[in-house]
Amino acid sequence: MRRKGKKRSYSTEKRVSARTWKIVGVAAALVVAVAVLVVVLSVTSGTDTTSSGKPATSLKIKASEAFLKELDAPIRAYREANPKLVMAYDDQDPNVIVSDKEQPGYRSVRVVVSEPCQLKAGTRTLKVNDGIGFYLLYKDGSSGSALPGEVEALGAFLRDFYEKRPTVTFNAVGDIIPGRTVAKMQKLRGVDFPYKMAAPYLNTGDVVYGKLECPLTDRVAAPTKGLTFAAPSNTVQGLKMLGLKVVGLANNHSTNFGRAAFEDTLRVLKENNILFCGGGVDYEAAHKPAVVDAKGVRFSFLDYNTISGSLDATGSEPGVAWISIPPWKPTNEAQIERMEQDIKAARQQSDFVVVSFHWSKEDVYEPSGDMKSLARRAIDAGADMVLGGHPHTVQPIEFYKGRFIAYSMGNFIFDQMQRDQTREGYFIRCTFKGDDPVSIEMVPYRIFDFAQPIVFQGNSGQPLLDRILDMSGVK
Repeated sequence: MRRKGKKRSYSTEKRVSARTWKIVGVAAALVVAVAVLVVVLSVTSGTDTTSSGKPATSLKIKASEAFLKELDAPIRAYREANPKLVMAYDDQDPNVIVSDKEQPGYRSVRVVVSEPCQLKAGTRTLKVNDGIGFYLLYKDGSSGSALPGEVEALGAFLRDFYEKRPTVTFNAVGDIIPGRTVAKMQKLRGVDFPYKMAAPYLNTGDVVYGKLECPLTDRVAAPTKGLTFAAPSNTVQGLKMLGLKVVGLANNHSTNFGRAAFEDTLRVLKENNILFCGGGVDYEAAHKPAVVDAKGVRFSFLDYNTISGSLDATGSEPGVAWISIPPWKPTNEAQIERMEQDIKAARQQSDFVVVSFHWSKEDVYEPSGDMKSLARRAIDAGADMVLGGHPHTVQPIEFYKGRFIAYSMGNFIFDQMQRDQTREGYFIRCTFKGDDPVSIEMVPYRIFDFAQPIVFQGNSGQPLLDRILDMSGVK
């Protein structure tokens, strides 16, 4: 369900705001005891009748303010389908109450907004939440009342409205570092080599996101060794093979060759219609969300670096978005508060907000307390999903307030072949009904030939998925 205050981007016919992730806090938002508004749907003529021939009854619908926002789009559509109905606001005499649960003494009509969301990890399928639905509660006190039929008709309309929302797919990968040996392999075996095996699993997504951890520039030759990375500009063709619509740029390598090479990256991405977040021509641009519309569902992306070594955007210079947290820098509360403001602003213009972070010590499996705090503050501010990167290994997943956190999905395209932990990772494929996620699939892979991720076949990737779930405490 949508968060309070979020602008609607659906058209009346197609858009609806319902968020499957809101496990914690949704019930409280829907309790009728909170401040309420009332929608009154009244028939303009006392001579109108229902299909049964009984006199038509006005529907005075009472709901919490938050839930009334949720009903706004379908109620408007219902009015359009029933032009003799008029809307007014009154809190004195409701005859229908919207509630998250049944109540004694009331008859009810159930409306399912979204089916339970499931996490799919190979052979294991876990329920993330119980889905979202509500009841239309009413009392039928008169023998000739048309109220039951009208409530049933409204319930049927709402059920149909939610069911007809579009199916949207969203895919996301971890760190893409096409420098060093990856750049060498692209030159030797073609620019498509690192990307072609994984591409079919990703590029059919309506929205595809990844973290680009390397400048794309032709002003320097790509180094084949060391810890500074660059890739030629034609590398963007590989990114397009993956179907990437948006890339995050906030990391410690995007600016390895200075601000000019970073600006080359921005230009190359723009010329190839790939949006970016976490970096820009100045501070405000780096903190601006990248927004993608997929079948009427608007996704916003924000990205932040916490690892020393980046050139951070300033009021007049290009660079990346930066947040100070340990172990690299002391916590900077003002920077975290700016992140929260960014998320709230993104919330106002989108249906689903993804925030990614470049964080953690390298080669560790467990996220720090500062990382967990930052991820949760992002969700408290309005994020629907948090994705992390940098440690060159997978880390746990978490569901906080019903929203998915991946602390690290591992290297996706990189040349670290020395250990299993740097060669193995997973990406996610999510399916939405409207703007409600109904499934999250973890797809495991292993990197070969210093560059190329290949998806595990059959159950061969199950040990990796089991290890991630076990370290996450997910049963």
